[in-house]
Amino acid sequence: MTALVACGIAGAEPGDCETQPAQTRNKADTNLLRRYPNVETHNLARRAALETPRNAVSEAQKRLQVLDPGGPGAAAQREVIKRAEAESDRINSKFDAELKHLRELWDGGAIRRLTPQQNTPPHLGSIDDAIVKRPPDRWNFR
Repeated sequence: MTALVACGIAGAEPGDCETQPAQTRNKADTNLLRRYPNVETHNLARRAALETPRNAVSEAQKRLQVLDPGGPGAAAQREVIKRAEAESDRINSKFDAELKHLRELWDGGAIRRLTPQQNTPPHLGSIDDAIVKRPPDRWNFR
């Protein structure tokens, strides 16, 4: 198996595999910035993601109040609470890491890393090429 096939690009040119992680990272950063243009939208998404485990804990605590404390139902509800709290911790950790990265991007990290040439699909060339080229006549809908 060649290194080019191993990196997932059959028929790629030598050197393409080294740029793939950077291109993937730039695309992920662009998507992240589109999804969360500011802190408020990120906080709203965090709250929405935490709503499900928070509701699970609340419902399980209500059920615990009516169950026999030593019974199997109570043990199951305590397990639900434990798992929901672990899920909340996982969600918060993910959003904390994401927020740290977003702050770097918002502070100009994205501008330094995403140059116009990197944002242009390879088949279009530069933006000047796209403006100068006239679309085929079949695109004329008059």
